[in-house]
Amino acid sequence: MKLTILGAPGAGKGTQARTLAEHFKIAHISTGDILRRFTGGEVSDDTMPEKAELDEIMRKGDLVPDDVIFSLLKTRLESDDCARGYVLDGFPRSIAQAKLFGNEGYRFDAAVSISVRDEIIVERISGRTACEHCGRVYHRIYHPPKNEGDCDECGNELMQRNDDKVQSVVNRLKIYHEVTKPIIEFYRAQGILYEVDGEGSVGDITESIKALLLDV
Repeated sequence: MKLTILGAPGAGKGTQARTLAEHFKIAHISTGDILRRFTGGEVSDDTMPEKAELDEIMRKGDLVPDDVIFSLLKTRLESDDCARGYVLDGFPRSIAQAKLFGNEGYRFDAAVSISVRDEIIVERISGRTACEHCGRVYHRIYHPPKNEGDCDECGNELMQRNDDKVQSVVNRLKIYHEVTKPIIEFYRAQGILYEVDGEGSVGDITESIKALLLDV
């Protein structure tokens, strides 16, 4: 099975993508994680733009150029663990990316759109902090650490990513509505769109998605 999870930043795409990947025994591919590994120095490729330039694009919440993100994604899609299928989280983010994906011979069996109101999105994202040492993520309301500012797992200081700050979130939502949201109609026209309310509990949303995909 080959899936893409659509929705605004903070809609829960990553959480649901990981769960669905386990359920269907397919690869979970997060373009955000790929980009962060690249800008963080874990991946080195002299043919790509300067890391500082790419990091600045991400800090502002702007879209990474299509050729850059697709080049990184294509390498990942050719990995052995994608042979049985995959679930993409964070791609495509524009009609141009969706068309590029199809023109390169790739396809989706289903596109799942998770709907969440903007005000909920801002609250979710701007309240997040993370441990740069072990990667554990917290939220000041929904999942606070035992000791404010410190990771429960390793005790290191928690940080807020630049693209999780309020102004960046507002900018990311603006881009989503202008550039990414039209993809919903693009996949609806192909007859592969499945829509779900993303404001319930994580478990309920997962079960709703599984039910929608029973006949895929």
